[in-house]
Parts: sequence; C-alpha cells; structure tokens
Amino acid sequence: MRILFFVLFLTSTSLFGQTQVITHYDHEYEGSYPIKEKYTTIEKDTMKILHGHYTMYSYNGQVILTGYYHRGRREGEFINYYESGQLQRETKYADGLREGETTVFDESGHLIQSGTFKHDTLVGTLTTYYTDGKIRNETTFVKGKPEGLVKEYWPNGKIKEEINYVNGKQHGINNTYYENGVLKSQINYRYGLIDGESLSYYPNGSQNTIAYQRNGSNEGSYKKYYENGQLETSGIYTHGQLNGHITSYYPDGTIKQELNLANGKRSGINLTYHPNGEIKLKGDYSNYEKDSKIEEYNDKGTLIATRKYKSDFKTGTWKYYNQKGKPHIIEHYDQGHLEGKRTVYDDKGHELSQESYVKGKKHGETTAYYPNGKTLEEKNYKFDRLDGSYMRYFKSGDIEIEGSYTRNEKNGEWTYYDKKGNILRQEKYKFGRLIPQP
Repeated sequence: MRILFFVLFLTSTSLFGQTQVITHYDHEYEGSYPIKEKYTTIEKDTMKILHGHYTMYSYNGQVILTGYYHRGRREGEFINYYESGQLQRETKYADGLREGETTVFDESGHLIQSGTFKHDTLVGTLTTYYTDGKIRNETTFVKGKPEGLVKEYWPNGKIKEEINYVNGKQHGINNTYYENGVLKSQINYRYGLIDGESLSYYPNGSQNTIAYQRNGSNEGSYKKYYENGQLETSGIYTHGQLNGHITSYYPDGTIKQELNLANGKRSGINLTYHPNGEIKLKGDYSNYEKDSKIEEYNDKGTLIATRKYKSDFKTGTWKYYNQKGKPHIIEHYDQGHLEGKRTVYDDKGHELSQESYVKGKKHGETTAYYPNGKTLEEKNYKFDRLDGSYMRYFKSGDIEIEGSYTRNEKNGEWTYYDKKGNILRQEKYKFGRLIPQP
C-alpha cells in the first residue's frame, strides 16, 4: 500500500541527533489509520538514512518485521512474522549483506528451509524440509550457484530426483523416481542442455519412451510404448522436427495413424484410423500444413464431414453428414468467414433452414422449414442483427405472425392470426418499445 502521510516525532537531538518516524497505511481501520512502520533516521550528507531499530506492522497491527539499521544498512538479525504472529524467517546481516544462517518456517512453526550466506551469496548446503522434519531437498551452493549432486526426497524418505550441477548448470545424468522407488526417467545433460539418450519408464518399470537429443534439441530416433509393452509410436527427429513416415498404434497393435511429416508438418496424405481399422480422418496437406483437404468418417466407413483450409483459413464448401451419410449442414467459407448460403437438414434429409452470410455475419433472408417442406419462418438480417420483415407460418402455410425489425428491435405493426386467418391481436412497436393502444 502507498503511504499517505508521515507523523514525525523528534527525539532529543542534542543527545542523539535522531528523528523518530512513524508511517501509516492510507486506509482507515476501526476509525484510525493503522501504523505501518516505526524507525529512526539520522542525517548523512544532507540525506536522511535509517539508523536504529526498525519495526513494520500489518494492517491489523501485528508486528511482521523487526531489525536494526546502522547508518542506512541492515545489521544483525532481521525477523519476519506471519500476520498470525508466528515466526516466518530469521536472517542475519552484516554491513547490509546477508551473513550467516537463514531459517524459514511455515505458519505452523515447522522449519521448512535453512541455508547459509556469505557476503549476500548462498554458500554450503541449502536444505528444505517437510513439515514432519524429514529432508525434502539438499543443494550445495558455491558462489551462489548449485554445485555437485542435488537430491530431492519423497515424504517417505525415498529419492525423488538426483541432479548433477557444474557451475550452476545441470551436467551429467539426471534421474527421477516414482514414490515406490522405481526409476521414472534418466536424462543426460551437458552444461545445462539435454544431450544424448533420454529414457522414461512407467511405474511398473516398463519402458515408456526412448529419445535422443543434441544440444537441447531432439535428434535421431524416438519411440514411445504403452505400459503393456506395445509400441505406440516411432519416428525420426532432424534438427528438432519429426520427419518422414510416422506410424502409431492402439494398445492392441492396431494401426492408429499413418503420418507423412516434413519438418514437423503433415505433408501429402495422412490417415487416422478407428480402433476397428476403418479410416477416421483422411487429410491431404501442403504448404507447411496451411493448406488441406480433410475427410472424416464414422467407424462404419460412412463419410460424415469434408473440410478445406487455405493459408490456415477455412475456405470453400464445408459439408457435414449424419451417421447414415445424408447431408446435415452445407456451408461456404471465404478467408475463414462464412459466406453465402448455409443450409441445415434434418436426419431424413429435409431442409430445416437456409441462412445467408456476408463476411461471417448473418445478412439477408433466413428461412426455416417444417419437416413437410413448408415454410415455418422468414426473417431478414443486416450484419447479424434482425432488420426488415418477419413472417411466421402455420404448417398449413397460413400466416401466424407478421411484423418487422429495425436494428434487432421490433418496430412498426405486428399482427397475430389464428389458424383460420382471423386476427387475434395487433401490436405497435417503436424500436422495441410496445406502444399502448387506445
């Protein structure tokens, strides 16, 4: 919070030459502005610097930091507290720099971290703990950087991760383990970058992945397995990108995908299969996957959708079919926007509606139909807003409602009919507001 004002109290300047300062929060609490800080200052080269005891308070008056400044620099022990009053951190300073042991506690009073500083730089072992006192992590620091073997443990005491550091960078084999002690992964690092063979395993010990990297980038063969040992996918990386023919499988060994990749992008014919072996997706890709023609099938081999993209934009005629292969939706795109007529059909192939679009917005006449083919509703849009005449019909073809819209609001006279053509009522609107009739 920003400080709104200061309240200054002068001590005996003839004796100490100090000024006591009290700052306040800028919001009232129980009728007053709570104290934020108490400290003393002295003058040095025409500037006021902190010198003496320092205390910071929370908004509700709880001490959250205490310490001592000597001529503008922290000196001795600084103690942080949670707003509950529980000890949070103890840090020692010398001439403004952290020096010696620092300890951190959670709100329940458990030690959760301890480390040592020399001239404000971490040295020696930094240790973190679980709340039951067991070690969670041990890291050795040299000149403020991790060095040597770093170990992290599970709550049960078993190793979770082993990392080797050289001059602050991972170097050598990095092992991770499941809580049951089974090896989870083994990755080789070279001065901070993954380099060489990388292996991962399932909790039962079976192989998950085998991969190779060079200078942090995937390079060479890649294989991934299911937990039952069945190969899931395999491929070749070149300069970090998958290339060539890639085949992936379902857990039972049935082919799932056949992909042709160039620099990580699909190229030419690519196939995805249903578990029963029927084609699910057939895509023909070009222009770094930006252009494509895609066909989608159900597990009985029936075509259920066709789509096209040009330069990553939806384009041309898109068609959706029901599970029996009859048209469901036919729509047209231009540079990613719906354009022209969009037609929706019911499961029997009857037209349900026709809509007109311009640059992705409804524009022009929209017509809805009964299953018998007769018109249900006619309405007009201007760029996604109802505008113009509106008609609704009974199944017999007789008018049920007629009126008009202006900018998405009912406007003008609206008439409602019964099935015999008799007028039931008439209403008059002015831009959405019903005008009372005499």
